Amino acid sequence: MNLAIRGIEGQIAHGDSFHNDRHPDLKADFILANPPFNVKDWGGDRLADDQRWQYGIPPKGNANFAWVQHEEAPG
Repeated sequence: MNLAIRGIEGQIAHGDSFHNDRHPDLKADFILANPPFNVKDWGGDRLADDQRWQYGIPPKGNANFAWVQHEEAPG
C-alpha cells in the first residue's frame, strides 16, 4: 500500500528474509520493510554462522539486533 499511494514501482515478495532471501542479488538505494520487532522465535539458532553478523551474533530471543545487521549487511 505504501508504494501504491506514492506511485512507486517495486519488487514485492512475501517471505522470511532471514531464512529465504527472495532478492539475494538485489542492489537498492532504499528498502521498505516490516521488521520483526521483538520477535522472540525468529529462528536465530539456525543462523549462528551467518555471514551477516559482522557485529556479533544476535541474541536468539530477540530479532531486533538481527534485523539491523541484516539490512545493513554488504551484498
